[in-house]
Formats: sequence, C-alpha cells, structure tokens
Amino acid sequence: MKGLLYKDFWLSKKYYSMAFVFFFVFGLLTIMVRLSMIFGNLSHNEEVVSSLLKSLWVLRYTPCAILMIAFADDGGVVFSDYQSGWIRFCATTELGEYKMAGAKLASRLIMMVIAYVISFAYLTLFTILSGDSLSWENICDITILFLMISAGSVLYLTMGIVLKKQQAVEIAAVGFFGILGIIITFPLMMSLDDVSDDFDLLQVIGSQYESVKSMLLPISIICILATGIIYWYVSINVFKRRDS
Repeated sequence: MKGLLYKDFWLSKKYYSMAFVFFFVFGLLTIMVRLSMIFGNLSHNEEVVSSLLKSLWVLRYTPCAILMIAFADDGGVVFSDYQSGWIRFCATTELGEYKMAGAKLASRLIMMVIAYVISFAYLTLFTILSGDSLSWENICDITILFLMISAGSVLYLTMGIVLKKQQAVEIAAVGFFGILGIIITFPLMMSLDDVSDDFDLLQVIGSQYESVKSMLLPISIICILATGIIYWYVSINVFKRRDS
C-alpha cells in the first residue's frame, strides 16, 4: 500500500507543484486587492470598495476553490497506469483488488486534505489581514467547498477506472457536471426576473448561496459518502475482473 501511494505522489509531484504555484500567485493577488481596499489606492474610491465588499466572498474563497479543484486530480496518473500497463502488472502480483482500490482512493483523499489545510491557512491569513476574525460561517463555507469538490474528485476517479481513457472520462465528466450545473443554476436564473436591471450578479449568487447554505453541509457529507461507496464497489469489481 505504501509503495502504491508513493508511486502516485511521485508521478504527480510536478503537477501538484505547478498547481500550488498557481494558487500562491492568485492568492497573493487577492490579498493585495483586499489590502488595497483598506490601505491602498482602492480605499479612496468608495464606490469600488462598496461593490467589492458586497461580493467579498469571491476574493475570500476563489483561491481555495482553485487549489482544491487542481488537487482533486492527479495529473493523469490514473490513465497513465493503464497506458503503461501498470494495472495489468499489478494484477499479476500478490496485490489484491482491495489494496489497489484503497491506494487510489487514499492518495486522492490525502491530496484533498492537504489542499483543505492550505486553503484554511490562506482563509485565516486573508481574514486576519482584513481585520476580521475567522468565524464559524467561514469554516462551514470552506468545508462545504472541500466536501463537494472531494465528492467530484472521487466520482472522476471512478469514471477513470471504469473508462480507462482520459478523453472518454473528460467527455463523460463534461456531460455529467454540465447537467448538474444546469440543475443548480436554474433556480438562480429564475430569480433574476425579480431583480433590477443594475443588479450585481455576484451579490445575487452570494445571497442565493446563503439561502440554501444550511442544507449544503449535510448534503455535501451525503455526497462524499455516496461517491466513496460507489467508487469502492465499482473499482473492486473492475480490478477483480483482471481485464485491465
């Protein structure tokens, strides 16, 4: 198990390093914008500051979402394992399907937890520099984000093990998450009929989120548990067939 985890992390290290650098640069920019709103040039423009404050959640959580979404993937290692014949080789060894499936799931969840910890550190820093204190609401928001993206990551991993080819998985993922996105955004589109012509879309999205946030935490927990169960059942059966 340890060897399988090490192999996945080693092959993905360049991808994760680039993802972290991108997050770091973007997070630094958002912090600079926030500081400029308080002490810099933006602080002299009340209209701009007022507009940014109404959608401050974008600056607060976008870098976290970027890092988590990036770490939700492994840079294509799950597909290269099939192309290189690694999965077929593992099937000829004493490694059982439970260890193979467990290693893939564990490596993905470990990276998601690392992304959560880094995002939590960024959120804490952003909050302190803003002159605020980290609230329970902030923790709930980032936890919901973490659970939802983790569920999507596990689902994507499941499709990768079943379909084996990256192009096929990407097409399936675009279709699935596209339909899911339409379902989620449909109530938002309907609510736009009730707002004025000069509405702020980001503010509307934020208010819509607040109205359903109390339901999202239990829903996100159910999603991660459901995708984990689906992954375990499907991957065990795929690896057990030894037809990779």
